[in-house]
Amino acid sequence: MKNLLFMILAFVLLLGGNVVFAAPAPNTTIYLSCSDSDGGLTTGVHGRINYTYNTAGFSTTVLTPDFCRDSKTVVEHYCLVNLPAGTDITCGTGFTCRDGACVKAASEETKTPLCKDSDGGNYDYAKGTITLYSDSSEGTLSFTASDSCVEGKLHEYYCTQNNTVEDIQVSCPGGFSCSDGACVVRPASKSDSCTVNADGSVTSFRDGAKSTDSKHCLNSEALVDFGCNGTRRTTWTTSCSSGMMCQDGQCVQKPESSSPTCKYTEGGNDIHVKGTLSVSTPDWGVQTVSDYCVDSNGQRMENGAYVEKLVCISGDPKYAYKHERVQCPSGYSCNDGACVVSKSSTKADDDSCNGFTCYAGTRCDDNTCIHDASDSCASDGNNGIVYVTNGKTSKLPSYCSDQTAVTYACVGKNWVVQTTVCPDTYSCSGGKCVAKNPPPAPPASDVTLALVSGWNLLSSPFSAFKVTQNTCGNSIAYRYDASSNGYKTVDLSVGSHSTLDGDGFWLRVSSGCELVLTGDVNSKISDLEGKKLSAGWNMVGAASESSSWQEVKGTCASSSGPWSFDASNNKWVKASSLETGHGYFVKVERECHLGSGSMPPLPPS
Repeated sequence: MKNLLFMILAFVLLLGGNVVFAAPAPNTTIYLSCSDSDGGLTTGVHGRINYTYNTAGFSTTVLTPDFCRDSKTVVEHYCLVNLPAGTDITCGTGFTCRDGACVKAASEETKTPLCKDSDGGNYDYAKGTITLYSDSSEGTLSFTASDSCVEGKLHEYYCTQNNTVEDIQVSCPGGFSCSDGACVVRPASKSDSCTVNADGSVTSFRDGAKSTDSKHCLNSEALVDFGCNGTRRTTWTTSCSSGMMCQDGQCVQKPESSSPTCKYTEGGNDIHVKGTLSVSTPDWGVQTVSDYCVDSNGQRMENGAYVEKLVCISGDPKYAYKHERVQCPSGYSCNDGACVVSKSSTKADDDSCNGFTCYAGTRCDDNTCIHDASDSCASDGNNGIVYVTNGKTSKLPSYCSDQTAVTYACVGKNWVVQTTVCPDTYSCSGGKCVAKNPPPAPPASDVTLALVSGWNLLSSPFSAFKVTQNTCGNSIAYRYDASSNGYKTVDLSVGSHSTLDGDGFWLRVSSGCELVLTGDVNSKISDLEGKKLSAGWNMVGAASESSSWQEVKGTCASSSGPWSFDASNNKWVKASSLETGHGYFVKVERECHLGSGSMPPLPPS
């Protein structure tokens, strides 16, 4: 075996490569396996090796990607039998190193790479296949791979914003296991449970493991939502409509501006202070991004030797900022996106930290440079803030980015940025959404729904309505979908429009409040004629005038219900009539339709 390894190493050295083993192999380490995603010394593909070694009886699996040492040199990793190895290779004339591969230099590029992912991106709950083309005409296939399960973990491939391929290994959440390249639901046990929280998030227990999930964006065009089906957590994706994009877990209007914008809101381009940027791009809308810590390969870390600085750029039609990886100076390490003095186990005096002078505006405490206690943050009374950090006073006034209002708020001594996309009938002025002069509206009427603390089962007397007042502190309601046996969300924030067509909905509040719905008088639900019920449980609302179940049941024979929910006493109540503004659950044995109940016969003539 030693002779075989010596012959392989000698052969590689004869090739003129500068061989550097990706990890040292002490005498107690045995390398068990090694695989290379790009098949060897393939400089034109960003590959990675996956190798497993055993030390003192414990096995460890490591993924090591190819990376760029500089603009002309790629560090190409490959396998020598079971041994991981790497070598520096200079890219050829007319090529440059980017994202761990040699690609055509910008001046010679005539076509744009294209990456496609069949499951929509970094999504754990469906098996996807990555296809990478070297040009946008899709004529040259350079790489393809499918999500898979490796030793119980999901090996997920996805496309980056730069149309390159990345992959990660993730553990499926509680209640899920990896099967055929996706996280799938494991059978429920007696201890399993699922709860929809007041903020719309879902908390579930599977096999004793707790998981909390919130609605979020799958990509720029679709969002992922969660609900409960009995004791099981359910999830589904919703595509945003034309002209809309997904941002912060909601479908919002795409910005009208075709030119990306970027501004520093904190820190600037200083490696000793965590920088924060407020950016707006046509593809991803308004975002807030911050510096973070990485290792030499660019892998994100809580603490590292490098800081990934985000720097504003201009003139690019698609991107608003770029990444610059900077190594922290000697005696410093990266923590929370900034180079700070490395902490030592030996306590130093107040003037220095382990022999290093603290950065301006900070002081030493337990060998760590911290901000002075005089730091503060306060509102300027106009959606902006005034904050003091490192002894320097700064102001962040509110402003408008096209149709988006950007405001700031204090959280203790720190601050956060908040963005609001103004509705079509509003314009942005001075960091606020200001109502335009709308055209005359059709005749409308209001209905006020009074809620009590807890879950409220409600309905709207309008088939389509607008929320004109919401004092409840919660704008996410839930509508039961009998066809999928799960819940879908309804936006009840002020200014939102909804169409329920006789369905009921749940809304949970922490205290008594009011919800005012406004609808066109022509959209009032005069009766529930023709509304279809599916076999099983159905959530129904009431018409604009109260009526008994016998009057509206049509061809439906209920096996249970209708049931209303008494929020004050937290219990179900059997209902004989459907009252305006209330919602109900009714169970039927087969598909049927609501309508006018059959009338009794006339007396004999």
